[in-house]
Amino acid sequence: MRNKIIIICILILSAGIALYSIYSMDNIITPYVSFKEAIESGNHVQVIGKINKLKLIKYEEGFLIFNLNDADGYLLNVQYKGVKPNNMEEADQIVVQGSYIREKNIFKANKILVKCPSKYSKVQ
Repeated sequence: MRNKIIIICILILSAGIALYSIYSMDNIITPYVSFKEAIESGNHVQVIGKINKLKLIKYEEGFLIFNLNDADGYLLNVQYKGVKPNNMEEADQIVVQGSYIREKNIFKANKILVKCPSKYSKVQ
């Protein structure tokens, strides 16, 4: 009888650990979505685009404010609290993680990844 109770406790504990792991992974995995999907969903997502060079990148009071364009022509206003990456102006693409705030008409980013052109291009 004691062995059965130990086995049941181990199974319950294992199931709890498995469920917690699945729940934790959901917060780690952030899908890539289009700008349109990011605006419609309001969920925590990541989007990729190019900096709109026609509009200035502003850095004021600890906030970085800039605009991204995607391939479909959508414009996304991005606000990021943190330090501006050094090579942001030279970036081919920018990946931002966060969520769209409809009331403020901004994408509030909590992470920025700058994708720069490779220094090691193939010479022909």
